[in-house]
Amino acid sequence: MKCWGENYSGQLGDGTTTQRLTPVEVSGITTTTSIALGQWHSCAVLTGGKVKCWGYNNNGQLGDGTTTHVSTNTMTRRRNSSGSSRKKSSGPAYTYQANLKGGKVYVGMATSKPNLKKRIQTQLSGSKGASSVCRNSKPISVTRVYKHANVEAAKKAETKRYHSTKAKLGANKVRGAGHTKAFPKKK
Repeated sequence: MKCWGENYSGQLGDGTTTQRLTPVEVSGITTTTSIALGQWHSCAVLTGGKVKCWGYNNNGQLGDGTTTHVSTNTMTRRRNSSGSSRKKSSGPAYTYQANLKGGKVYVGMATSKPNLKKRIQTQLSGSKGASSVCRNSKPISVTRVYKHANVEAAKKAETKRYHSTKAKLGANKVRGAGHTKAFPKKK
């Protein structure tokens, strides 16, 4: 299996976060029966039914029980008898903005109201499970929490908010929606 393109969160599965303009091999994947690609994460169903996922994981979308981003396909699980490997969220989802020191912003998403409360608490504390951006740039507050019809609508809103905030503040002042590189160090 080969992937190429943006690789901010390791979604290409080659063990790096380097953008690739030509196809590169996905580490450890030889035969697949299907693939699923999110905006910043990827999953493959292997022959035999195992599922491997990698990339951006702020809301646990890799299904490994964490919110840790993974640049190689380390998570493995077996599909259930209905053919799906995880339950889809059909309820509302949420987006939010974490205001960081220095006028910086992190745009995030949560897949449910309980998940939203947990994400906000974790982001503000900077503890394990917080995005790397919030761990490294102390959040001051969380604002602009919006409810969306479902996860897909929230993902679109998160991406739109990321780009509109980036247009206002500049690329060095905003992170989120899969763009999780560390902010540049002050000189």
